[in-house]
Amino acid sequence: MTRHYCLSFPRRDLLIIFSIFFCIFISSLVLANTEPFSASLTFQPSPKSPAPVKENITFSVVGGTSGNPCTNEEEYSTNLRWILNSATVSYSNSQAGSSSSVPPHTFSVSPSVGSETTGGSWSCSFQSETAGYWSFSFSATAKIDIYKVVNGQPTNEYIRTETASSSCSATTILVRVNIVVFNLSETDEDNPGAFIGKNRYSATLHYEPITLNQGSLTLSANGVKLFKDYTGNTVSETSWNLASKTPPVYVYFEGTQAPSTGQITWKHSCGAEDSVKITVVEVKLKVDEKSWGQSSWNNPEDAGTYQKEGQERPWYFLWTTDEHRYRAEIKPTNAVNYVTSVTIGSFGNATKNTSGDWELIASNPTTGTYIDTIASATVNGRSCESDSVDIAVHALQSVGWNAVTGGATISGNKIYPEKPSPTANAQKNVNVVARIDRLPSAGMKGTVHLKRLDPMNQCTASVGTTNAVGTAPNDNNGTLNNVDGKTLEFTQGSGINAWVMGTFATAHPGDNYLVAAHQRQSIATSITIDNANPTQVADIVTGKKPVSSSILEVWRSLWAELDQMVLPAGTPAGFPSISGLVSSELEKAHITINSYLPNPRKEVNGQDPSHIINTSHFAQYANPCRDAPQPDI
Repeated sequence: MTRHYCLSFPRRDLLIIFSIFFCIFISSLVLANTEPFSASLTFQPSPKSPAPVKENITFSVVGGTSGNPCTNEEEYSTNLRWILNSATVSYSNSQAGSSSSVPPHTFSVSPSVGSETTGGSWSCSFQSETAGYWSFSFSATAKIDIYKVVNGQPTNEYIRTETASSSCSATTILVRVNIVVFNLSETDEDNPGAFIGKNRYSATLHYEPITLNQGSLTLSANGVKLFKDYTGNTVSETSWNLASKTPPVYVYFEGTQAPSTGQITWKHSCGAEDSVKITVVEVKLKVDEKSWGQSSWNNPEDAGTYQKEGQERPWYFLWTTDEHRYRAEIKPTNAVNYVTSVTIGSFGNATKNTSGDWELIASNPTTGTYIDTIASATVNGRSCESDSVDIAVHALQSVGWNAVTGGATISGNKIYPEKPSPTANAQKNVNVVARIDRLPSAGMKGTVHLKRLDPMNQCTASVGTTNAVGTAPNDNNGTLNNVDGKTLEFTQGSGINAWVMGTFATAHPGDNYLVAAHQRQSIATSITIDNANPTQVADIVTGKKPVSSSILEVWRSLWAELDQMVLPAGTPAGFPSISGLVSSELEKAHITINSYLPNPRKEVNGQDPSHIINTSHFAQYANPCRDAPQPDI
């Protein structure tokens, strides 16, 4: 502040001369300064602009004066002070003008409006969450009192108060930037963030005010890839010239790998920024199976991968006699807490088990082929999908015996592993054939495992006697090789039938064979004959039997040579009648086969010999149901 006055000193003897000199000096200054008294207001410092919304902006308004409030040398000024007349805030969302209403904000000035201060300085603080153009206007008055100077001496005689007013204004631009992904709220952007799958998603980049032309905008990403369009062209610019862009700006992004976490940040050079946390969710469709009698789930034995659509795709060849479990494995673990539903392809909706896993269990699966099956999990409102897998569910329909060209003759449930004639080579091969419900899909393969069994001979099973060969299971004397433990494979190339050729190393009448099959090798090896019903396989679990063949019985042919004379048609003259003799003698050449009970079975060369005339001359041959083993042919 500026004061104009004359000084006097109590020691008149020394100071009179000085006082006169001083007053003359002051008078010369007053006369030299003819500028009128005025006031000014300035910002020191000015409000930050542009600035992020929510930032607390602080600045000061400082008053200053110039000119001379005294009109002559008989006046002096003192007691400069200030009064802040007004401090207002206005708002506009563009550079064009002000808004009729001012959004919520906080604004403080110290000292307050209307109060008088000698300092001439006001501290201001402003904050708002609304982007746009905020203007601050101030007006203040400077006051200074004028007193009289008598004989060069300042007195306490008040003359008047001089005033000078001034105003100032400044504008700050509050900037808001915003990334919009899935319409997430600002809270959800940070916790838990955006859960995404392996697809490509769009992000919308906003900034306010839209007429902003100061500073620069940059985009950065960590853990995700950015694209400028959906076709996959990568973002070539990470900074935007505000003069050439109008919001919103669109970009696309996808996760670099799953599971992972990343972040997209959109930032203005003033410090305004927004970021979205990105969690790349990995969903894997897991397929398990559980066979009869098993307590735990296992990986399917018939599974693999093949090339499809340029990628390795898993495939599963499943069986109707197993339980199937389709399970969505979701990572990272924090994503599991936000899963609201899981769908497994066309199989239906999964449910959350007590362990927190989402699974669908098919206890009685039906046959079908399910290509491009995915597990789709809804994670905090977003769909995250697994890679596709291919699933085929098949049924093992039958296991049976088939004759081999040049092999043993099969008639019904009887097989003759022998020479087809007394002078031919023995034919001892037979096919074991398994059949499934339909042709396998290309690239898939299903397997079943065989178990060769020795059931009770059906000749004596009904009687229940056990004191002779063939009356109990597991008493075969011969051997059928290349069947037990063999694996049959079903592919599109093999068709619906798969087989293996067994060979009788030794063939004994009365031997019995039965073949069972199961898709799980550990179960196939454990299949046994049912003790309660020894002509059948035992249940794997109560009421559940494996697929098995009919019983194949080893039979032997009896080759009989019969020579007889045929009575000519008519008796020539002179020949005695021999009709009676011929009848009785020829009958002696016939052979009668007596079969031991029970369940007599009579057969000659595969034909029932009941037409043969019974006579007193007969031959008895080994009964395959009861007699001890005979030498092989």
